[in-house]
Amino acid sequence: MTTQMRDADMPLLDRIDAAIKRVTSGQGQMRVPVEATDPDVVLGDAKAEIERLQAGNAGMTETIEWTPVAEKQPAFGKTVLVCINEDHDATDVGWFDGEHWIGFEDGTFAPGEVTHWAEKPKGPR
Repeated sequence: MTTQMRDADMPLLDRIDAAIKRVTSGQGQMRVPVEATDPDVVLGDAKAEIERLQAGNAGMTETIEWTPVAEKQPAFGKTVLVCINEDHDATDVGWFDGEHWIGFEDGTFAPGEVTHWAEKPKGPR
């Protein structure tokens, strides 16, 4: 027979706050019966929740590999990410028309303004 812990229906963040208060006030020892705000119970639940969230985010990150335009150009008309003047904060989405780089936001770039390009990320799965 399983008994319901007191405060088990509290949201996890509220239980964490309550557990912190218990520990900082010197009342952090386990109680009998076990309660949902016992620090070891809260930490175990928090760890399980973090692991659940991490597992849900697996595969959600992608590595962007930048190719210098001096080494290679993308296929004609293919939409890619572009890096402008090696300033990592200045990026756009655009394409190379065989002669010029054209950005969706900035229009045609001056010669030499686009220094790198990268494939667009696949996005969420």
